[in-house]
Amino acid sequence: METPLANEILFAVFILGVICCGLALVTIRKTTALHNSFGVLCTWQMYADIAQLMIITAYCLLSIDIAPSPHAIASIISCQTIETLYFFTGQLHVLMAVPRSLLVDWRNDRYSHAGLDYANSSYQVEILGS
Repeated sequence: METPLANEILFAVFILGVICCGLALVTIRKTTALHNSFGVLCTWQMYADIAQLMIITAYCLLSIDIAPSPHAIASIISCQTIETLYFFTGQLHVLMAVPRSLLVDWRNDRYSHAGLDYANSSYQVEILGS
């Protein structure tokens, strides 16, 4: 038994997610401060999120008559792809936390006694390299 309301809600969530990711991509493209490695990480996370939304929505909107069985190769490939993208975006969150920590959390007056130069990018590279 198909539930049209569930399909409409699923499609609405898909559209909202794509719009949010699209706005993030436009913001990254137009903001010159994000034309660096942090912006690249954010961009690839948005691409992965859009891909997840597309695969999940397409798979869930299939009618019961044409949907593959849970053990079919199409089901296995789509589930593994979604899981891979999920873990990929999770690791991007970790990678984005390091620059945020350096540029936001550590840019505080309480750390100025250590004589650290936050404007010097070589210091950031040394922290990331160690």
